[in-house]
Amino acid sequence: MEDKKRNILSAENSSAGAEYSDNGEERRKKKRAKKLGRLAAMLAVCAALAVTYAVVSPLLSEDNSQSDDTGDTAIISVTSYDDDNTRYISYTDSDGKTVNLIFDTASSTWLYADDTDYPINQTTAAAMAVAASSVSAVRELTAPESEDSYGLDSPILTVSVTFSDDSTVTYKVGDYNSYSQTYYMSVTGSDSVFAIESSFKTKFNYTLDDLIVLESLPSGELTFKEYTVTMPDGTENLYSDENLLTLFDDLELTGWADYKPSDEEITVYGLDSSSAVKMVVNYDEAKSIDTEENSDISNASVSVSGTYTLTVGGYVLDENGENSSSQRYLFYGDSPIVYKADSSILDALISGIADSSETDEAESE
Repeated sequence: MEDKKRNILSAENSSAGAEYSDNGEERRKKKRAKKLGRLAAMLAVCAALAVTYAVVSPLLSEDNSQSDDTGDTAIISVTSYDDDNTRYISYTDSDGKTVNLIFDTASSTWLYADDTDYPINQTTAAAMAVAASSVSAVRELTAPESEDSYGLDSPILTVSVTFSDDSTVTYKVGDYNSYSQTYYMSVTGSDSVFAIESSFKTKFNYTLDDLIVLESLPSGELTFKEYTVTMPDGTENLYSDENLLTLFDDLELTGWADYKPSDEEITVYGLDSSSAVKMVVNYDEAKSIDTEENSDISNASVSVSGTYTLTVGGYVLDENGENSSSQRYLFYGDSPIVYKADSSILDALISGIADSSETDEAESE
């Protein structure tokens, strides 16, 4: 009986020992799994850091390895001239074409050197003169590599400036550094390569077409009196109907198509003498009188007569080269610019028959 008890106790102890042994092994496995998990996480972080370093390192070295010994990132003066002495600017536009501007000291006006009649935007040209006269950089690379390392062998922008003393400086703008958000620049007279902000390039981001100054029809306190329509065959018609005259209030130059077109192009626009319709518009304009000279007169004005001429051509061609019914080509006065204007208004004025819907709308306003 006692032997049987001892056998039972021995079996229970063996079972408990086996269970304890199994639990210990399971705990050891869990510890190993946790260690492996932490190790895997650390390896993942290291891999991410390695990738980041591989991407950023070339960008950092691109500037730092070639910078001056001090690593100074303060504003650096590249050139410093008086913009009032700027006389000539030549630059390549975004289309790869060269734009040449010359300053006329007699009229204090910037002109297009290749055609001094071309109406240049004076504000934009003056801003270019300021930008090209005094240039600053955020970094100077005093020991640069070859030009092709910075895109300066085939620059995206070249600007040459001549001053009143006949001195000339040329800037070349190369690649964009996305890390420092700057452009590389070289300048005549310096062996360094500079990193400049994008504002310099922006000042010259204009094609010749962008620089043109467009005209507008007379506006203000106008009273239209009458207008004459001369057809291509020489027939003349005089109109003074109020319903027609009110249409001039809504007529405006909506765009332009050409500057100094050739004879062949004029024919295409329908602006040749055998096709165009001429309108001479007469109006009165109320102009205020200087009250300082007429202090005893309040809100005084005087009526001044004015006249302008429109030469109306064909309908604007669409992208397929076919006539569009929404706009027509026209010359305004003696301007060499081919403008566009609303064809529905022009058609009504030429025919002498006002569109009732337009007339009602004008009266309601």
